Formats: sequence, structure tokens, C-alpha cells
Amino acid sequence: MNEVFCENELKIKLSPAEYDLIRSYADKQPTSQVNHYFDTTDDLSRMVRIRVKNGKYALQYKNRNSVKGNVFNCAEQGIEVDKEFLQNAIGGCLDKDFVNKNFGSDFAKNLRYLGCAETQRIKFNFFGFEIELDKNIVDGKIDFELEYESTDDKIAQLTQLLEQMKIKIKQSASKLERFLKAKEIL
Repeated sequence: MNEVFCENELKIKLSPAEYDLIRSYADKQPTSQVNHYFDTTDDLSRMVRIRVKNGKYALQYKNRNSVKGNVFNCAEQGIEVDKEFLQNAIGGCLDKDFVNKNFGSDFAKNLRYLGCAETQRIKFNFFGFEIELDKNIVDGKIDFELEYESTDDKIAQLTQLLEQMKIKIKQSASKLERFLKAKEIL
């Protein structure tokens, strides 16, 4: 089994104008990543995807422990895979035994492919906070989000700064849930 990383992540849904305002502080251009999602709709606290980023392929498993307001606490694991693995999974499904063995999960059935979403991400220092600013695209539908991984105290400080900038703190669902809604699966 792989090493488990725990994340405590603030997720805020942004309007296009709020995204543009925050993006105006970025000193970098966005990078693209594509998430290929597999069917875990029987339990939305779990997510399995293959992420393609910078020519690398990673099979990832996330298990949401809790959500408090806009803060998601998740355990995340991943293994490197290759393009052939992705193509085989898209053409068929992900073998539950392979996923369960690698991540200590307990899926009862193979995971069928649902589709993909592109994220154009800018990771940059925003007034001392290392944030990720995302533009997510699913079948031509676009949404915007700010993500920030840190302790509860630092998250509260960033939230206060955003409120001072007149950024409305709106609840954001997980990328998987927004993907499922955009695909009209949920």
C-alpha cells in the first residue's frame, strides 16, 4: 500500500469576476492537468481518478474524512501509471482488486470510466498564502475555484483577507461532484 497524505483544504467557488481579480495578482501562467474520473457514485466521499499532468500519469484515490464549511479534510494516495494504463482503463474499466490492493480500499465492483475534466491551474503566492486558482472545464461548462491547503488558523487568515477584498465566500463542492453535475450523472 502507498503512503497516505492528509490534506486540509479550503475550497471557494468563485465568480468569473472574482477569478479575474485574484488572477491579476498571479505572476505565472496556468498549467493544464486532465482528471479522468471513474465511477464511485455509490459513495461520493471516495474518488478515483487518473491525473495527467506534465506528461505524467497518476492513479489517485481520495477519501474524504470530513467537510466543515468550505474546508475539506481528505486522505489521498497515488501511484504512477502510464498512458497505456489510462487507455486500457478508458476502454474498459479499473479493476477493483488492483485499486483495493494499492489503496487499501474496499470497492465491490470494477470502476467504469465516466469521462474527463480539464483544470487550468495557477499556483502562486497571494499575499503570503500559496494558493491554487483553478479554471475547470467539463464538456464546455466552466467553473472557477480557489484552493488553499493549510492549517485551520492560516485558512481563517486567508478567508479574512478575501472578505476584505469583497470576495464572497461561497460553498464549493468537490471537483468530482461538480464533474458529475456537469455530465448530468448526479
